[in-house]
Amino acid sequence: MPKNLKIEFLFFLRFLLYGFLVIFLVYNVAKAYCLSINAHDYGIQVGAAKNALFGTFFYCDVLNMNYLGDHFSPTLILVSPLLLLSKHPVLVLIFQNLCLIAVFFTAFKIFRIKLSRRLSEVVVLLLIPNFFIHEVFCRDYHIESFGALLFVTLIYQIVKGIPNNIWFGLNLFLLLGVKEDVPLVLGFFFIACAYMRKNMWMLLFSLVCFGYFLLVSKFLIPHF
Repeated sequence: MPKNLKIEFLFFLRFLLYGFLVIFLVYNVAKAYCLSINAHDYGIQVGAAKNALFGTFFYCDVLNMNYLGDHFSPTLILVSPLLLLSKHPVLVLIFQNLCLIAVFFTAFKIFRIKLSRRLSEVVVLLLIPNFFIHEVFCRDYHIESFGALLFVTLIYQIVKGIPNNIWFGLNLFLLLGVKEDVPLVLGFFFIACAYMRKNMWMLLFSLVCFGYFLLVSKFLIPHF
C-alpha cells in the first residue's frame, strides 16, 4: 500500500472510531433528557447510590428494600459522588458511557501487544457497533458497564504480566463488587488463566473469587 494511502486509511479509521464514540455519548445522553431511555435499572441503581450517601445505606425506593439484598453491588457506591455534583442523574449516565468508551481504548492496548496498530484499530472498530447496539438500544444504565472496564483492565494487567501488584488487587476488589454473580465467572476465568499461563497466582485468585461468591450468596444477600 502506498505511504500516502496508508496514512489516509489510518486517519479514516481513527475518524470513524472517535466519531462513533462521540455519537455514542451524545445520543445516549440525549435519550435521557428526552425521557426516552428505558430507565428501570437506571432509576433503581441511581436511587440506591443516592441513598448510600443521603439516606438509608443502599435503600432502593423503587424496590422498597435494600438494593444489596437484590443484587450485591457495593461498587455502586463509586457512583454516589457524582450525585453530589448534580441532582440530575444524567451524570451517572455520562459516567457509564465514558467507562464503555474507555473499554475500547483498553482493548486497543491489549490488541497492540499481539497485533499491529492498524489491525488493532480495525478490530476495535468492529467491536463498537456491538456495544452501541447493546448498550444504547437494548439497555439502560447498569453498574455492569463499569465492570466491563474493570474486566478489560484486568485482562490487560494479566497480559502485561503484572498480576500481583496493588493496582491489580484494587481492580479485582472493585470487580468482585460489581454484581453477585461476577465472582463466580471470575473464578472460572482465573482457572483458565492458570492453565494457559502456568501461573499459580491465578489459582489463588480463583479460590478468592469462589470464596467471595459463597460469602455473598449464602450470607450477605440474605442479611440485607
